[in-house]
Formats: sequence, C-alpha cells, structure tokens
Amino acid sequence: HTLRHAHDPSNIWICPWALDQELIQKVCHLLQGQHDFSSFVVKCDRRSRDNNIDLKRFSVSFKDAVNIEDDDGADKNDMVNSDDIPCKATFTLETGGFRRQMVRRLIGFVVDVARGQCSLDNIDEILKGSDEAALQVNAAPACGLCLSKVEYMII
Repeated sequence: HTLRHAHDPSNIWICPWALDQELIQKVCHLLQGQHDFSSFVVKCDRRSRDNNIDLKRFSVSFKDAVNIEDDDGADKNDMVNSDDIPCKATFTLETGGFRRQMVRRLIGFVVDVARGQCSLDNIDEILKGSDEAALQVNAAPACGLCLSKVEYMII
C-alpha cells in the first residue's frame, strides 16, 4: 500500500521508517522532567534564554492507522504482519512554556532514536545543551504537528 492516501488529513507526518514503539515510549519518559532543553531550540535562543524547562508530560499513544480490506470487503489484517501495518502516534507534551521549534525538535529526536539514527545513550550529552549536541537533533516537519489545546492557570 502507499504511504499517503487521498483522504489523509494534511496535518499528519507520514514517517516512511519502521519505528520501535517501545523505544519511543522510553525516550519520551527519559525526556520528561526538569532539563536543559537548549539542544532542542533554535540556535539564536540557546544562549539568550533560560532553557531549563520542566517538561511535566511527554507521552505517546498509538493506534492502527489503516484497516486493510480486500476487494470483497473481507478484513485482511490477520494475514499481515503487525509490524508492517502503519500506526498513528499521538504525542502529548505539557509544560509551563515551550521555546521556538522545541516540540518539532523533540519529536524529531524521538523518531530518530526509534528508527536507529541516534542512540538512546546520547540523551545525557544532548541534555547538556552544547551546540555540538544540538547537531544531533533534527526537527520533525511542521505539517505533522498541530496544537490541540492550551490551558492557562488562573492565579
């Protein structure tokens, strides 16, 4: 089957790579908490702002993105290896504030680790916030991310 279909919404990023779902969850969990996220922001903001941020929530949920049927409408999902079926990953991030391109770079990094392009062992180095470490962080395309909700705390 093809990756993109005519009825797909325009606000999804179709990753053509096999992604390790357990590794995605592990990376999200490791990135939660108080860290220096300088490697995940645009270069001009790395030194001009405090990028020590408490990422309170970074979670992911998965569901199958396709329902494979043959010409007579019979379900073929039992005949297909579950690793070959595309899935929809929905990421939820919560913090007191994000920096420019931070979410795109966090998602891009998670995907790069899940497809084997970057090692999970590099997280400590990347969270040190150096310009060299930031070179290991790629941004996800903007088309695949959408803001779904903003909550304000009334003081």
